[in-house]
Amino acid sequence: WRAYALRRAFRIVPAYWLAVAVYAFILFAQTGSAGPWVQHLFFLHLSSPQTAFALNPAFWSLVPEVEFYLLLPFLAQWVRGSNQRFIALLFGALLLRLMLGSLADRASANIAFVVLHHLPGMLIEFLLGAAVWRLQGQARKTWLFALGLLLWIALALAFGRFGDAGFDAVLGTGQVSLIAALAASLMLAGSIHLPLHHGPVRAIALLAGSLSYGVYLFHNAALSLMPSVWAA
Repeated sequence: WRAYALRRAFRIVPAYWLAVAVYAFILFAQTGSAGPWVQHLFFLHLSSPQTAFALNPAFWSLVPEVEFYLLLPFLAQWVRGSNQRFIALLFGALLLRLMLGSLADRASANIAFVVLHHLPGMLIEFLLGAAVWRLQGQARKTWLFALGLLLWIALALAFGRFGDAGFDAVLGTGQVSLIAALAASLMLAGSIHLPLHHGPVRAIALLAGSLSYGVYLFHNAALSLMPSVWAA
């Protein structure tokens, strides 16, 4: 557990603190205030939409990720060697997500809406990824990729037409990301057996993976700075 915790901490925290400093500086230069940078520094900013989005809107999603990393060793210990426990955890997390979605109010950002975006509400999305990992070595199921792709396209078309309000009225608040996670999991499960472990595809995948966190942290800062750089 110690090695796991050290790897996660050094992967996430130093670059994130640098990003917080960059966004706080940009906000201070624009408004004269650095905003709730202290809350962001300690991953405590997911208490309201205003605080969560104050520096960089993308930062909200790092909070449930860190919460999951903290809980992961205990979850892994509990479900070790037991498919029944994993399935029970999966369905329990799904029911909790649906319940929070039915109680959440986007307009008022009530308690259910806030909890929906913390680990209790987001746990099912992480567990979908864990389910894909558990499918390694299973029979090839390429049709899962096609099913996930169709679901992804259908979701994109429906969201483009109805938006958040339309999904809130039909499926409950916050369920767009759950459907997107399900589609991505199906596509990953359907392609996990493909021979992509060597050659240029592997090299590109490893490069993209090494760059992904930096892009996540700094892409909005780049967009904020681009007008002044372009004008100069």
